[in-house]
Amino acid sequence: MDSHCQYNTFRRICQLTETRRFQNHRMHLAAFTAILGNLSFGYALVYTSPVIPELEHSLDPQLRLDNYNASFFESIFTLGVIFGGLTTMLLNDLLGRKLTIMLSSVPSVLGFAIMGSAQVVWMLDLGRALTGIAGGMLSGTVP
Repeated sequence: MDSHCQYNTFRRICQLTETRRFQNHRMHLAAFTAILGNLSFGYALVYTSPVIPELEHSLDPQLRLDNYNASFFESIFTLGVIFGGLTTMLLNDLLGRKLTIMLSSVPSVLGFAIMGSAQVVWMLDLGRALTGIAGGMLSGTVP
């Protein structure tokens, strides 16, 4: 209990504070979930840093990246962010921010799943574009 709550002067304020603590758990969970989206965006942004050197020396010739494919793999994320950011304006108006944040998890999960199970280079590019779309949706929705 707070120190000012031990006096009768602030009894009403203390009662409101105690009841609000229980009601705020859902708000804290929603804020934490939105922040996890930003964590995913940050991870997707720097994903290519350790991956490209490994894929340039890949033993699988279908996943080996040359300079052109490596630069495209790196930059397609930005194109996805542009597309995701532009669609966010419409989605925020139609669905609201909460549903847009929830919807942004779909391309994020799909993108990471496709990159994780990639057999050829275009699958890496598709997964990277999808994570870019999710990142653009989040950066336009979560402050």
